[in-house]
Amino acid sequence: MQATQEILGQILSSDKAKAKVLASITVHGENSGWLESRYDKLRGKYKGMFVAVHKGKIIAADRDFDKVMMKIESESCAEVAALALIADKRPLLIL
Repeated sequence: MQATQEILGQILSSDKAKAKVLASITVHGENSGWLESRYDKLRGKYKGMFVAVHKGKIIAADRDFDKVMMKIESESCAEVAALALIADKRPLLIL
């Protein structure tokens, strides 16, 4: 997290802009953690589907990636929602 703050300091000039980006990174991390911690359980219902998570709940799930993206964009949380394809094996990284 410290490295992230240093990079933000170099890129962003205003404290308000830095705070907004850092808040987005924090929320995205929480969403990713929620999805990762429940991945095995989600596999039973959502295998083969793209799943988007925000604020501790699934906000979109579909086999069609574009449909999931349209849903999270309509919820105005595309930059902070966690997104994963639920597959047989655990992913190395959840975006």
